[in-house]
Amino acid sequence: MRDTLPSQHIRIHQSQLSSLYCFIYIACLSGYWGDSIEWNCVSTCPANTYYANVTVPLCVTKCPSNYYAYPVDRICYNGGSCPTTPVVYYADDTTSKCVASCPSTYYKDSTTGRCLRFCSVGFYASMASGSCVSICPQGSFRSNTTRTCVSQCSIGEYADSATKNCTKLCTSGTFGDSVKGTCAS
Repeated sequence: MRDTLPSQHIRIHQSQLSSLYCFIYIACLSGYWGDSIEWNCVSTCPANTYYANVTVPLCVTKCPSNYYAYPVDRICYNGGSCPTTPVVYYADDTTSKCVASCPSTYYKDSTTGRCLRFCSVGFYASMASGSCVSICPQGSFRSNTTRTCVSQCSIGEYADSATKNCTKLCTSGTFGDSVKGTCAS
């Protein structure tokens, strides 16, 4: 059974988050969490809720905007600060959860700690690892056209083994072999 406070210790407040959204929260004494389902103060949040310490400590069924639910300890983490031990978790905007694997067509970005649809500048989406990488895996090339690691470059581009890039102009001493799609010497 959860430890709850009598109703005289509960204060309900309304807070303006933005011009479009308002929410009501419960202010509890130190050491207690406002249960947004039962509308009382509890020492531990009920099952299927998350600990959200945003404005005041709350138990919520869904984390607030820009917070991500971590299923292991049931805490809402701010921004891209999902736990990284023992397994690296990434902030997933599609589910508002911390995930070990990003959804299909999203990539793990270790720089931001988020699942991204498109990798940051200087990084390429690797289908092999599901991550944003600066160096593509063996046998693949960086495509600036698609910002991904590819095994074959787009038509009109050549795979340059020296730079590991897809390029329209091969490096000095090589030429574009349109049959193989590579820079050859």
